[in-house]
Amino acid sequence: MFIAITGLHASGKSYFIHNIPEVYGFEVYDKKDIVKKLCRKETERNDYWEWYKEEYNKNPYDTTYKILSELPFDKNIILDAVHSYKEWKIIKSINKEAIIVLVTTPEMIRATRWEEGDKEKDKIRIEYWHSDYEGESGCLLTEVSWSFNGAASLETNIASFEELIHCYGLNNNRKKQKILTSR
Repeated sequence: MFIAITGLHASGKSYFIHNIPEVYGFEVYDKKDIVKKLCRKETERNDYWEWYKEEYNKNPYDTTYKILSELPFDKNIILDAVHSYKEWKIIKSINKEAIIVLVTTPEMIRATRWEEGDKEKDKIRIEYWHSDYEGESGCLLTEVSWSFNGAASLETNIASFEELIHCYGLNNNRKKQKILTSR
């Protein structure tokens, strides 16, 4: 199973993926780490994010394909993070079984977690959520298959994750108690 994660800054994406899916045997891959690796492999540049934006703007399909080529699709994996409608549509064209989940948290809680500049970065992220793909305007949030609340209890999100994997036909013998004791 391939799950991509999206959400605003300080919504709890990292906390969620490292405290629930990993315990269920999912491997977590950070897109930034993959981009850094590709940038080092293809250039001598240190500004990996600028390199990624340039490459993506030149050819979004090829750039996304390179990133996905670094993932082991024979395993259950999480990709942190996908933030544009166009990127998601490209991912779906490459891996039809992929699903995207949203981690959301009320702004009043996110504000207590924000690092400097996160609120401004969220404005840009929301713009990325709305983009064109092959002449079609869309919104990434309309593609979300499941959501988790970064302000909800760990127990609530465990139950929701178990429902997600059950819904998609994954059998897993891990128990809630094991996760709760691994904190």
